[in-house]
Amino acid sequence: MNVQESRNRGGSHQGKWELSCLYFSPGGRIAVAPAQHVQLLLIVNGRTETIFPNSMRLNPWAGMRLLLQAGERCQLASATGAVILAIEADQLAAGPCGISHPERIMGQQWPSFESN
Repeated sequence: MNVQESRNRGGSHQGKWELSCLYFSPGGRIAVAPAQHVQLLLIVNGRTETIFPNSMRLNPWAGMRLLLQAGERCQLASATGAVILAIEADQLAAGPCGISHPERIMGQQWPSFESN
C-alpha cells in the first residue's frame, strides 16, 4: 500500500466534522470519492498532482489547500511523497483571503522549504 490513512471524528457546536490524515509514499495515488459534505484538503508536506474529471490538473504543494464542494471528486498523486489532512464538514467555506484565482496566483513564487 502506498497511501496510509487514519481517521478521527469529532463534533462542534457548528456541526459534525471528520478529519483524515493521508500519507503518500513516493508514487502514491488515491481517488477522492464524492462526499456528502464539503471537503478541505490541506497539503502539509510534499507536492501533489490533483486531477479532476474534466481533465483539469493542479499541482498544489505544502502550504496550499483545495476546497471540494459536496459531490466533487478528484484523484491525488505524489511522485515525491506527501502528507495531506482532509477535513469533511457539514458547513465549510473559504473566506475572502482563502480564495485564489488563476490570474491572481499565476507566476507567483512560494517560499522554498527543504521538504518541498
